[in-house]
Amino acid sequence: MPIFKEIHTDNNHISIWQIDEPESVLLSELEPTVELPVNPSRRLERLAVLNLLKQLGYGERYFYNANGSPYLTTSNSHISISHAGNKVVLASNSIQPIGVDIENVNRNYKRVAPKYMSQREICHVTSYGQNEMSLIWCVKEAIYKLPWGVSKCFSTEMEVLVESEMLHRGWCTVKVKHQGEWRYMKAFFEYIDDYCLAWINL
Repeated sequence: MPIFKEIHTDNNHISIWQIDEPESVLLSELEPTVELPVNPSRRLERLAVLNLLKQLGYGERYFYNANGSPYLTTSNSHISISHAGNKVVLASNSIQPIGVDIENVNRNYKRVAPKYMSQREICHVTSYGQNEMSLIWCVKEAIYKLPWGVSKCFSTEMEVLVESEMLHRGWCTVKVKHQGEWRYMKAFFEYIDDYCLAWINL
């Protein structure tokens, strides 16, 4: 089956699979020995990722390290995986670690705002629409997936600097606290259908 969308920026290669086919079709493209989760939706997500890997020439397997990050044994490329609804994303970079996240724009982000927003972000929450709310979530999820060595707290160690023209330019500045110092980084994003996609390099 075809890949729904691909994005190439610098050394990043981001591929999106839209799950429109039944499990039997996804499974038919793979080796019969593939191990799958019991949960039906998780099975579809895993099958879509494995089909993505195969189409991109990485084989049909990926693994997780002790920190829960995915990696390949067939390539030295850094990878990151995300899924939401019927979208599955595989991001790779041959040089730098990459974190990626995708999420439906229409989730109720304000209900969980205190769990993932900084105090500064919460002060502005009434002026944010769904695009800003989903973007802050996705960017922080992507940051969290980077190999920092220690887990990052969404509300106290990450902050997305929301600006008026940000949604139109496709990138934003973020602050990440690492080893006691605030580090400024650049995250990229794109809205696809009803989904927000964000990625960032370390």
